[in-house]
This record gives sequence, structure tokens and C-alpha cells, in this order.
Amino acid sequence: MIRQNRNSPSIIMWSTGNEIMEQGVEDGWKVAKTLTDIAHDEDPIRLAAAGFNNPNGAIKNKLADEVDIVGLNYKPTLYANIHKAHPNWIKLASETSSVTDCGIRSSNSPHCKSA
Repeated sequence: MIRQNRNSPSIIMWSTGNEIMEQGVEDGWKVAKTLTDIAHDEDPIRLAAAGFNNPNGAIKNKLADEVDIVGLNYKPTLYANIHKAHPNWIKLASETSSVTDCGIRSSNSPHCKSA
């Protein structure tokens, strides 16, 4: 897939995983390293990203260290602390809009108030 699409101007990064179970596994970083290395070998220009719904697990087992871009799914309240602990990481707010606004799901939601 990378080799086939690496010349497309619409590709800005490669995803090596989204909410993978290895976030909570002691040696989960090995999977991220392998996939990131493959992405870099196939396309040395673009960065490799992964989306984490368990960023604390991905940080603890060093999985987050193995990707170029750390995607934080549903975790806007953790941004400041993660940035403070890892200021040099590139971080991406991923799968976040559903937890930060009311959208059009329901006007009866207790969390959404009409103007």
C-alpha cells in the first residue's frame, strides 16, 4: 500500500495502527518499531503515526517512542501533561471531535445546551 501510494500528494503521513492491543502489552513497542521501520523503508519522506486510546499504556511500554507522530484518541484532557512529559514528540489530536462538541447527535443530550 505504501509503495503504491507514496507519490500521491494527498498522503501526508502513514498510519501504523489505531487503538492496537499492544498499547497495554509489555513488549508492544516491538510491533510499532517494526511497522514504523517498514513505513520509513517504503517512504523515507513521510512520518509514521499511530492512534492511541490508551496513551498511558503506550507511554509506559515505550510503544509511543517508536512512532513519529503520537495520535491521542479521545484524550484532550491529557494533552498538557503528555506535552510536559514529552515536549519533543509530535502529537496529533485524533478521533477527538466526538468528545469535544455536541455535533448533531441529539438536541436532547444533557451535555449540549441550545444558545
